[in-house]
Amino acid sequence: MLDRRSDREIQYELEQARATRLGQIATASREILEGLRTYARLVELLVVISIISTVAAFLWPRFLQARDAAYVTTCLEKLNELGLAMEMYRIDYDAYPPPEKWHVALDKHMGVVGEGVNPFKCRLDRSPEPTSYFYVPRSVLPPRQREWSLTEIPMLVDELYHPTKTTVLWYDGHQTAVDKLDWLKMRREKYQIKRDPEHPEWFFFVPSPAPMSERQTQP
Repeated sequence: MLDRRSDREIQYELEQARATRLGQIATASREILEGLRTYARLVELLVVISIISTVAAFLWPRFLQARDAAYVTTCLEKLNELGLAMEMYRIDYDAYPPPEKWHVALDKHMGVVGEGVNPFKCRLDRSPEPTSYFYVPRSVLPPRQREWSLTEIPMLVDELYHPTKTTVLWYDGHQTAVDKLDWLKMRREKYQIKRDPEHPEWFFFVPSPAPMSERQTQP
């Protein structure tokens, strides 16, 4: 079939085709550039996220240490208040509270506390137990330990609710935060006390095993 179009018409159609092709190329180029811009923004976002994550990973342990130190300080302040209440109880009754429900006996000797604040609970304690502190009555210790210096005998102990520390109120009234592993070793070897599962608010004395020489002579 013969092409009856004139040279001018053919030239016009060719120019239109070129323009369309150039438009398609320009459109594709714009889409590629837009995709590259999006990718660049995504890369920038990932770089920012990685920087923030690195900084957070570096600072997070420090934040936890500072928070834990603040909780330990709060716990020591509570132990100070409990120590004052213990002393007032001793003055009133010429004895320390009995181990069973000692916190109940001590309640009226506590000062004014804020609403919703339990003076017998560590701030980190979410358990249903009435108190976070274990009581070490001097009466449960062997005679030789009862005669020790009051700076050496623990009275109230929180050994559960701080990751690395055990807070202790001593019978002379001072409070310390002891390394948890050191405290557990002291509790087992020096004081020979452990928690009573039937009375979770106090410790009881565990008699030392007889020396091997004595056990060998026993019938």
